[in-house]
Amino acid sequence: MKQAVRWVAANVPLMLMALLLATLAWVGALEQADPTIKRSFPQPVPVTPADAGEDLLIVGSCDQRVQATLRTTQSVWETLEVEDFEATVDLSGLRPGVHDVPVEVRLDREPATIMDVQPKTVEVELDAAASRIVPARVTTLGEPAVGYVVRRRVVDPTDVTVQGPSSYVTQVVEGFATLSIDGANGNIDETLSIRPRDAEGDTVPYVTLNPDTAEVFITVEPSGFHSTLA
Repeated sequence: MKQAVRWVAANVPLMLMALLLATLAWVGALEQADPTIKRSFPQPVPVTPADAGEDLLIVGSCDQRVQATLRTTQSVWETLEVEDFEATVDLSGLRPGVHDVPVEVRLDREPATIMDVQPKTVEVELDAAASRIVPARVTTLGEPAVGYVVRRRVVDPTDVTVQGPSSYVTQVVEGFATLSIDGANGNIDETLSIRPRDAEGDTVPYVTLNPDTAEVFITVEPSGFHSTLA
């Protein structure tokens, strides 16, 4: 028994060396069959911002993308899709203004490690959420047919609610649409899309109108001073 113990003790270093060599050989075989590579994924990954909170909005659309470099095996690389990546930015704790926010990229595949992201930050503009009520107005273009006049105009609704980033909501003075009545010889009943307009007549971006359409009814009748030719 003592002789066996002495033999084991004397050969432990050799046994450990043999185990290490076997492990290295196994790892080498795996690496040769499915080598580890480091590459930049060819498709840009879209960035998804986290919720900015109840009182803040992202100004515009965050359509920025990043390039991800990763280390993985050849077999995993060959099956990767852009949908496997998730690029996010954390907006918690930020105040209104323009911020450069770090991008975090995750990849739910194994084995795989994200080595680099370019750009490392993206620019996000935040603003306080706001809403206000403005009048809805429809301007008519042209004139009715000869011998006809406009008797009545009805726009429903007469007011709309503007929602969006505060600095843009405050620019909106009305919901606006145009309607051609040129050559009309009868009543007009139309549903029109209305747009947010500022005091200069320009469309205000990054806001929404609720509702975003208006029903317009215009009564066009003979004037009584002309008669149409048969």
